[in-house]
Amino acid sequence: MSKARSLALKWTDRFLNTVARDGAVVERLVNRFLFALRKNSSERFYTYHTRPQRAAAVGLDPVAPIPTDGMIGIVIQGPLLREADFTMETAALYLRTFPTAHVVISTWQNEDLGQHEIHQNARLHVVKSVPPKTSGLGTTNYQLVSTRAGIERLEALGCQYVLKTRSDQRVYAANLDHYLIAQLHQYPSRSEHQKHRIVELSMNICRYRPYSMCDMFQFGHISDMKDMWFAELDERHMSTKQFSSRKLTSRDVSEANIGEIYLHRKYLEKIKADSAVSMRNYYQALLDHFIVIDKEQVDLYWHKYHCGEYSLAENPTYSTDPTARQKARFYHRDWIAGLDAGIDIFPLDDALMDRFEN
Repeated sequence: MSKARSLALKWTDRFLNTVARDGAVVERLVNRFLFALRKNSSERFYTYHTRPQRAAAVGLDPVAPIPTDGMIGIVIQGPLLREADFTMETAALYLRTFPTAHVVISTWQNEDLGQHEIHQNARLHVVKSVPPKTSGLGTTNYQLVSTRAGIERLEALGCQYVLKTRSDQRVYAANLDHYLIAQLHQYPSRSEHQKHRIVELSMNICRYRPYSMCDMFQFGHISDMKDMWFAELDERHMSTKQFSSRKLTSRDVSEANIGEIYLHRKYLEKIKADSAVSMRNYYQALLDHFIVIDKEQVDLYWHKYHCGEYSLAENPTYSTDPTARQKARFYHRDWIAGLDAGIDIFPLDDALMDRFEN
């Protein structure tokens, strides 16, 4: 690294550390920078969005809570994210935004939850599991083991509904207990093998990769969530990086049963639905057995990747090149249109699965 570049990075870091102490200053600087980009760009508009880090800083306008105490349970699954005390502050926020819910942090034996005032809350529970011996393809088995342990604790507590989330994600919206249960009542399942549909987010539901759906945020009746998460472990052992080291089509990914695809195809088998890899089967499953909502309905923040608010909508989001949009998303508006007009409005040609994703 050149001396000039090293000095520039040093002063940039010092500057950011200084201004970051004042959120208002940061927002003014970001706004000026993006406003200048907007004025000088002939191709793009730029926006930004900020959220409080601490649960106590989130203002709420709640409606009356659902009267049945303990009806809803929340599983926060995965290793603790310690930056900004993220996972514990997330649990603290849920204890406020879900005023009658039990909250279970389901993590691993070696995790130290430290000191936090919410440990005194009777609605907070911690479950620590032994990590699986094999990961499955990706981290499938880690999700299965820790989510299952969380659901088992909620079942023992008498919860009727389960919201499954991740330890590195946070939903900020209030009144979600009413909203999510109302979704189940408004859109009954089309299957006698489901008590209710399962609510999932559109943020990683792919249009052309069958069964690539959302395993990060799910809401459903506890019996349906047990059918989803009590699948047998994946006996394979391969990291996502190893798997994606070669060129892959959407068909390759779906037929390999990676991660969320493994989970959803196993679930469809359990409820006697056709899980064969085809565009028609995939869209039929979405219309019959799930409710697709957008992350804006729950105000979801994901701490993991980068700061693009719509980073999981794939880039280029607005491209006119079909091959560049192979992992384009399936949104709530698409799902509603399918319920109204039928499956044939969707692109059902299986050749669409044979375009490369990477």
